[in-house]
This record gives sequence, C-alpha cells and structure tokens, in this order.
Amino acid sequence: MTRTPSVSPIDLRSATALALRAHLTAADDTDPLRRISQARAAFPEASPDLISAVMTQVTLAQRGARRLGDWADDMVLETAALEQATRRDVARYRAAELRARLANYLPDTPHPAIVDLGCGIGVDARALAETGSPVTVVDIDPWRCAAAADNARLAGTVHMWIGDIADCDTSGFAAAFVDPARRPPGDIRSAQGTRSVRASGPEDWSPPWTAVRTLAQRLPLVAKVAPGIPLSLIPDSAEVEWIDHDGDTVEACIWFAPLATARRRATVVPPDRPREAESLVETGAPPAPVAAQLGRLIIEPSPAVRHAGLLDELADYLDAQRLSPDSNWLTADAVRATGLARAWHVVHELPHAPKQLRAALTGRGSVTWKTNDVTASAGTQDARVGHRPTSGGRPATVVLTADGRVIEVEP
Repeated sequence: MTRTPSVSPIDLRSATALALRAHLTAADDTDPLRRISQARAAFPEASPDLISAVMTQVTLAQRGARRLGDWADDMVLETAALEQATRRDVARYRAAELRARLANYLPDTPHPAIVDLGCGIGVDARALAETGSPVTVVDIDPWRCAAAADNARLAGTVHMWIGDIADCDTSGFAAAFVDPARRPPGDIRSAQGTRSVRASGPEDWSPPWTAVRTLAQRLPLVAKVAPGIPLSLIPDSAEVEWIDHDGDTVEACIWFAPLATARRRATVVPPDRPREAESLVETGAPPAPVAAQLGRLIIEPSPAVRHAGLLDELADYLDAQRLSPDSNWLTADAVRATGLARAWHVVHELPHAPKQLRAALTGRGSVTWKTNDVTASAGTQDARVGHRPTSGGRPATVVLTADGRVIEVEP
C-alpha cells in the first residue's frame, strides 16, 4: 500500500512533516535518493521513517494531481486508495447534488449529517464537508480512516468511526454515501506485484451489493459504482447517473429512492468547474428522426450520453437528427454549445474501399478514426487501410458510420 506503518496520518501533519514536505516538493534534484539524503541533512531531528513516508507523500501528490488537482498538495495519500479515489471535481459535483436533493427531501434540516461508508482517503468526505454538512467517515482500516478524517477536516466538521461497514449504526444520519470496495473479501486491498486484484462480482464487493440495497431501505443513499454495472442490479425506483470528466466516463452513481429524480441521467463535469456541470435525463423522447442528408455538422455524444442510452433525448435537446437508424452520431447545420456533445465540421466524404481510401489519404499525417458506430477498433482500421502518415502532413479525423460512410471532419 506504499505507506510506512510506523508513521501515522497525524505524524504526517506534524510541523516537521509539513516542513519536510515543502522541502522535498521544492527540491530541484529529481533523484529521490539524493532528495532524501538532502532532507536528512536539513532535518536531523526527523526519523528515517518519517522522511521516507513524507517522500512517498510527495511522490503520490505528483501522481494524484490530475485526479485531485490542488487537493493532492495538502492531503494525506495512500497508493491503493488514490487509485480508487473519486476525482476532486466529481466529488464536489456529487456533494452539491446530494445536498440539493436532501434539501428537497428534508427542507427543515439545513445541515444534514452524512456518513461516508468505506471512505478511502476521504476525497468524497472532504467534498461533503465543504457543503457544510457534518460528515462521519467509516473504514475498517484504522490508518486509512484516520487519513480520511484528517483530510476531510480541511473543509469542515468530521467524525471518525473505525470498523466494518456492516456494523455501523446509521440511525443518526440523514443520508449515506457508499463506495463499495471492488477487492477480494478478507483483504480488500491485496495485490500481486503492482496490480490490484479486483473482486469477481457485486456480491464480492465490500459491502456486497445486496447489503448496499438493504442499507438503502434504511436511509437515503447514493452509491458510487463502475460505469459498466449491469442495470439488472438496479431497482426500478433508483436513478443511474453516468458521469463524464475530462473526456472519460469515470463512474456511475446510483441514487436510491427518495433521492432519485429520474431513471437515467448523463452528466458532464468540466475540469475545474464542477458548478458548471450539465445533465441530460431520460424523458421518453420519441426516436430521433433520420436525416435525409448530411448536415454541416456531425455531432458526437459524450460517453455518458451513450452509456445512459439518451441519444434521442440529446437529439431533441439539440434539434438534431440521426445519421442513420442505427447510428450513434447526430447531424445538424448548427447546434448550441454544450458539454454533452462535440460538434465536428464536415469536410467531405471519403471512399469506403480500403485502396481508394488509402489513396485519398496520401500525403496526410496521422489519422484519428472515430469508431462509435462500428465494431472495428482504430487499430484494426489502420491495418485495413494501410495508411502511412507523411511526416509534416496535415492530420485527419475520420468518422466511420453505421451505414458504411466514411466522412472526414474537423473541429
């Protein structure tokens, strides 16, 4: 887990540890052994274990910057927990969304108490604490639970409970957040080499999915799960929300009743701007009309929209049409700006046959194949066409459609 057992999260908040962290972060030398040697000379009072542990924190902060932004600089981190942690922007979005939904459900409770079950290193707890709610973090791992509490206290009022999630008394809370650990039972963070071992199915999660559903019958609950969770596991009364961040679908949220407001939702959270998140919900929109001819734009739905199966809702929202009955692409002459889709300008259609297509791309640089409509991967298409990029040639972006068309587009 890349942590020093003899050094606690509290030790990592000591004045000496914080000064060490600043010193190691600012060091010009990129060699970690020389940096540690210099730190020992500058801080003779610090134990070797503390210096090593702080060096690990500096390394993890650099690794976690894309996921946590500036939070990585002041949080106590751990390797396995960092790999599973919610992205900072997504945590902030979901925390604000939970508070808004609780305000509708509990209008007379301005600061509802929330419990974070399986808190990891406390990214979600910190975001929840930012909203003004008192938060209790729960984890069976004492070191991790202490780190989560310490991290979340940077933002607000936090309490800590060390133990099995199944034994936690949730009766005093207005709502719960749970992120089931998808690791083998008994050692949910075990590893072989550097590769974490994931559990085989929802009943191997900690807590198991049946326990999560039982918990949702006791109090309002939102659960973080993988985007590919089978919909058969979700009760009809719950809402599934797929969340995109920085171009990727990073997770799904299950909003159990009474927090659910729709059946399916797609949300895009812009990097560094969680308050500007955009959502599209299932409305039962009629099937989008099929375009009689290609418009000036080809519209690529965000991955979350595709996960949620909301292409018809997107077409209705953008006043666009499908390229073909089975296509995952839309087309229009103009659309409003939205994070829920990307509009590409149509350059021209290209021949479909490999030989003719290769000739049409002669002299061009690298080709990005957009394969949303087809089963072939970009690598397969590269091999099929045999295009050889010309050094200095203009790159190309090419859409492969469900009805066999090949269309060059540009931003």
